[in-house]
Amino acid sequence: MSSSRWSDNEIACALKWKLVRSHGWSGPIPEDDLVRDALPATEVSRGREVCETLKRKEYVTYQRGRGFSLKGMPEQALLARELRDECSYTELQIEATLSPFGRSGGFE
Repeated sequence: MSSSRWSDNEIACALKWKLVRSHGWSGPIPEDDLVRDALPATEVSRGREVCETLKRKEYVTYQRGRGFSLKGMPEQALLARELRDECSYTELQIEATLSPFGRSGGFE
């Protein structure tokens, strides 16, 4: 990520990656925690704006008051492809981190 102001895509990628990294550990991730943990303080306000788009993604369930959760397969395959194609994460990183996707064959 750049050292100056982040693009909306960089913010979205950071939020998606944090969601993937945190998924399954403790249930839904509250929006404030997701934004605060994924982004530098200078981008938190914009991160909340980008979360509005994330809430509408096919692979995410958002429950007001509880937060974000990932849906199962095949929706996670959509997220995996976004992480690879839009965020420049490697297939190995994604398959290792998004374990249900990796166990189901990953990018094969």
